[in-house]
Amino acid sequence: MPSDYQAGANVLDLLDVVRWNAGNTIHRPHSSRVVEVVSAAGLEKLLAQNRLVLVAFTTRWCSRCLTLSAEFDAASALLAAANPPVVLGSVNIDDPLNR
Repeated sequence: MPSDYQAGANVLDLLDVVRWNAGNTIHRPHSSRVVEVVSAAGLEKLLAQNRLVLVAFTTRWCSRCLTLSAEFDAASALLAAANPPVVLGSVNIDDPLNR
């Protein structure tokens, strides 16, 4: 018999996310090589112009996305220098142009 899935968030978990996100947003440093993708056409262009691409689909309110963004920025400079280079892209799924 299947058991109930117990990994869902409860009210206290959600409050923690709201408190953590209060005032936080993604600000990319100048050293970042992450390509901000806006629109399906922009994503198609990024994929067509680069051999290796890693794309993160994110939101501005997600605490995991905010945490990932700093690591993604750091990795972008290292991977841009790789041979062959790897381009990192980011798509904000809350942007109406990306729906």
